[in-house]
Amino acid sequence: MEPYGVVNLLQSGTTDFFLNNVQLGIGLRIEPWRQTANTGALGLFALLFKGRFFAEILTITYTKDRAPTGTPGSDFRTGIELSFGR
Repeated sequence: MEPYGVVNLLQSGTTDFFLNNVQLGIGLRIEPWRQTANTGALGLFALLFKGRFFAEILTITYTKDRAPTGTPGSDFRTGIELSFGR
């Protein structure tokens, strides 16, 4: 397990609030197979060895148009990330 910081900047040429925002937060990443050697036949399980699970808590600031009342100012994300060739 390892913590990390998150900074996402979304900017466009329009003034739509949902296309122009800054997201700041923290996350926790779990890579259960990171220290395991990939010894499968022809890399059969290589996809698992490059997989990670994550959870992030973010605060959102809208940079152009004002967001409508009731628009969330925070976000919680969870997911699975798979990569090839790293």
